[in-house]
This record gives sequence, C-alpha cells and structure tokens, in this order.
Amino acid sequence: MISALFLLYAIKSYTCTFTLSLYDSFGDGWNGSTLTVQVNGVNVLTNITLSTGLGPATFTFTANDGDIITTIFYGSGLWESECNYTIINNLGLPNFADGMNNTVPTGGTFAADCGPPPPPPTYDDPCTAQPLTVGATCNYIAYTTQWATGSPVPNPSCSWSYMGGDVWFSAIVPASGRLTVDIAALGMLEGELAIYFGPNCNTLTELHCVATSWIDPIPEIFVYTSDGLAGQTVWIRIWEPNNDNPGIFNICAYETPPPPANDDPCTAQPLTVNATCTYSTYTTYQATPSAVANPSCSWSYMGGDVWFTAVVPASGRLTVDIAALAMTEGEIAVYYGPDCSNLTELHCITSAWNNPMPSIEIQTIDGLAGQTVWIRVWEVNNDNPGDFNICAFETPPPPANTDPCNAINLTVGPSCVFTTYSNQYGELSSVPLPSCEWNVLLGDLWFTATVPNSGRLQVQTGPIDVTQGGMAIYN
Repeated sequence: MISALFLLYAIKSYTCTFTLSLYDSFGDGWNGSTLTVQVNGVNVLTNITLSTGLGPATFTFTANDGDIITTIFYGSGLWESECNYTIINNLGLPNFADGMNNTVPTGGTFAADCGPPPPPPTYDDPCTAQPLTVGATCNYIAYTTQWATGSPVPNPSCSWSYMGGDVWFSAIVPASGRLTVDIAALGMLEGELAIYFGPNCNTLTELHCVATSWIDPIPEIFVYTSDGLAGQTVWIRIWEPNNDNPGIFNICAYETPPPPANDDPCTAQPLTVNATCTYSTYTTYQATPSAVANPSCSWSYMGGDVWFTAVVPASGRLTVDIAALAMTEGEIAVYYGPDCSNLTELHCITSAWNNPMPSIEIQTIDGLAGQTVWIRVWEVNNDNPGDFNICAFETPPPPANTDPCNAINLTVGPSCVFTTYSNQYGELSSVPLPSCEWNVLLGDLWFTATVPNSGRLQVQTGPIDVTQGGMAIYN
C-alpha cells in the first residue's frame, strides 16, 4: 500500500498556475475589503482587492498539485456581500469559489488540484523508443525527460541515483561496429545513460552504463567493435539523476571515428630507444579497451588504452616517460611475454595528484636486455582522453653506491656537514625491503660509517630534490 500511495503521489504531484478572479456584484469594487492567499501557510498574494467596477481583477500564483491553499477574506464592513471570487487551474477547471449569490465571503482551505498530469513523452518506453539517425558527426536534437515515467527494465547498474523518469531511443550500429551516443545539457543539466541489446524491446540486456560525475555531468557512451553488434539495433536509456530536475536535453548518435592504430598490443607502435628522451606525440582519443587484464596498480582504469613496444638496451636499463598535452593524467604499465597475445605485467605506475604523468623503468635485475617489452598507456577514468607525449631512452647508469657492496664511506665528524648525492636512475638492491617501508622502493643508495668509541652515531639527511625519503641502518 505504501508503494502504491508513493506512485500515486509521484504521478499527480506537479506544479501548475492558478488564476484568481475578483468580482463585485454591484459594480463599485470591493469598498476596501481585501483578500490574502496562502500556499502551505506562506502568503503568495497579500491584501489584493478590486478597486472599482464589476471586475474581474485577475491574479495568478503557482502551487503543486495537492498543496494546501488557504484564502483569508478581510471585510471592510461596507457592502461585503457584493464581493466574490473564483480560483481555477491552468486547465480552466474550478478549484474554489467564495461569496457567491450575494453571501459574505468567508475564506476557505482546499487542496490544489492541477488536474491530470500531462502525458509522458511518446518515447517513454523501450517499445516506443525514438529512432536516432546515426551520422558521421554529432548532430544534436532536443528531447525531454519531463513527465517521463519509470521503465519495467531493471535499474541501470551504474547509477546510485536512478529514480525513474527515463526515456528511450534506438540506433543501428554502423558496419564498423563503432557507435557513440552523446548527450548535452539544456534545461536538464545532469544526465546518465545506458545501452541495451536484445532480441526485442521486451527482452533487453545492459551492455554499457555511464553515470554522472562532478567533472563530467553529461557523459557519452560507446558501442565497440568488440561488442559484435555491427548492423544490430541497440536501445539507449536516458535519465536525470534523482529525477528531481527533469527537462530538455540534446542527444546525437554518430559513427565513432576509428581507434588509434596502436589500440591493441598486437598493433603496438614501436618506440625508438634513444640516448635521451625525445618525445613523440600520440593519442588515446577513441581508443578501446584491451583484452589484456586490467592493470594491477590502477583503481580508475576504464579502458581507452594504447600500446607501444621497445627493445631493452644491452645494458638492461630502459626508461619510458610520458608528458601531458591534452591528456593531463596518464598511467603506464610494462609487459613482457613470448608474443603480443601472451603478456605478463612487469611494472605498473598510477597517477598521483603530485605526479599526474609518470615515468617507468626497466632495470638490469629484470634480465630483459635485448628483449621486446610492451608498454600500455591509458588516461585516468578514460574521461579526458587526448594527445600525450611519450619517449623511450636508455636509462643512464645507476649511482655507484646503489648496492651495499659499493657503499660510500661517510666521515664521522663532530657536527653535521652535508655532502650531496643523487638517487636518480638508482636501482633496487637485492636486500629485502626495510620493515618500515610501505611503498615500492626504487633508487636506494648505500653508505657505511664507523661508530665512534662513544657508541653514539647520528645520520642526518636534508631535502634538495628528494623531499620525502626513508632510511634504514644495517649491521
């Protein structure tokens, strides 16, 4: 019963405009009498009157269907029985009348009745979906979710705020198997969408779902060649989060441009390994997901990756570096395997707020000198794909003291006198990670010092380029 009542309220509750008309049966106005109108206890018209004549003097106000409207008549004591008034809704249907037949108005209270709600859009259901023309580019057409109802299809999987009010479209996937559906804000400022496929409009399975986010309030969604739907009809569901601000929005469907040539490990772009970083520009725009398992280090991988290869120099040291262009947050992983279809992840580095475009290294300890590695690059969340720079170069030799057997001896003096060293291009030593280290440790340096006869020794570091460091002492 509660669900039925809620549904009834959701169907009936909407806003409409009411017209209040003041009349005087004698023709000399209300002689100082006034009327105040309240909606849910709040004045919307205050001390209105008919100054002269028979009337009508008309006033308007808005109220939601079911709101409590109260009229308060303040009589002047002069010819009050000549005063009367009516209230009708926007459909012309009467809601209230007072002071009829030369009786003194008494005011009153009644529930606002806007009449039956407008019908939902014709494309309110999957079986009455509006066909979209799939163009070569996006050509927006305006539609609305206003007065849309819920659908019998299960709630979209990606939305925490679905409250009904969805509308439906259909589109035929081009022969390329690539389709983009894009929506843009008009009166409806936030939209979400999902794509479905099935044998008919009554038997649909969700394929893809994209919810609104604060950085992407009106998203787009793709059908990929990997979906195997070339020439097939798909259904598109659009709704407004929480269904509390429905309205007009733009939508288009177009054939997605082809993905980059290096969209797959087996079509990876070879990178020339130089002595220093020499950037080349590539893009993740329109890149599709890969069959390779999701990168282990990324909590935000959403597909859209591109691939490169590089041959590890004879030194066994390789650095791959990416830099921001239109794509400002990128992540990378390095893979190795017997061929492009059998790859194992070796290293993975995610973006961080202070290092949005990282670099990644192959080290001599990986034992890959002369071997080909695959490099995967993707954009965080795949919500801002675009151009980026990438280079591959032979990592310079590590510092001499990157291993405990080549540790540099420190002179123990009476006070601290700093000497500068660098861990750039350092390698991970064979000693197990320190017990206090929670992060991956790369580029550690080693030193020795002789403890004075007093048995007291203090080792101190100071920041230059490295602002966060760790230290461990071994015997």
